[in-house]
Amino acid sequence: VAQSLGAKFSRQVRYGLSWDVGLGRDWRNYIEDFASMSEPRSDRTNKISVGVSHRKVTFREAVPKLTCAFSDQNSNVALYTFNSIDCSLALSYSF
Repeated sequence: VAQSLGAKFSRQVRYGLSWDVGLGRDWRNYIEDFASMSEPRSDRTNKISVGVSHRKVTFREAVPKLTCAFSDQNSNVALYTFNSIDCSLALSYSF
């Protein structure tokens, strides 16, 4: 069973700069007992992300957007407890 809660704030400021900030929380509870444990696995994940783009910065007529997200996952199974930083670059076309 999985549940999520999140919010995102986006803003376009002067001269074409756009940015956004997102916060999220995920709860994931498994039904079956985890191998070698007498209880099901249970994970909690907190996330924060930041994205930025500028409409005047283009690559072949597409606007690139850089987004980085930090995740902190806690689990009752140590193997699934970790922190990560994931960054991505997306291209957006306007018609």
